[in-house]
Amino acid sequence: MEEKGLQQVDGLSQEALEDIFKLLKELESSGLLKALLGLVEGREELLSRLTMWIENNRNLVENFTLLLNALSSVDPGEVRTANSLTELLNLLKDPEVLSGLSLFLAFMRELGRNMR
Repeated sequence: MEEKGLQQVDGLSQEALEDIFKLLKELESSGLLKALLGLVEGREELLSRLTMWIENNRNLVENFTLLLNALSSVDPGEVRTANSLTELLNLLKDPEVLSGLSLFLAFMRELGRNMR
């Protein structure tokens, strides 16, 4: 490559090139450059293992997605608070509350089994 300094390479400005070299220096000094190179060089094996893990943990992925969707749709301003046992029992008449509570109790049962 002929000597151009940092003036322009493949249409990149001098400022862009300086930023690239600064980024490379930071990545190298932090040790992240080798880690990133390792990820890129081993990307096929990494993707294969990640795909296998997702296939083997499909329930976990689906349950986590379900949980995140539910959490993102909850409006804290619309949360009803039960101030008495009667109000709590009235909340249990809501089919969606029962469905969510059933999922929570199934999770607690499995958690208990795994704690033994």
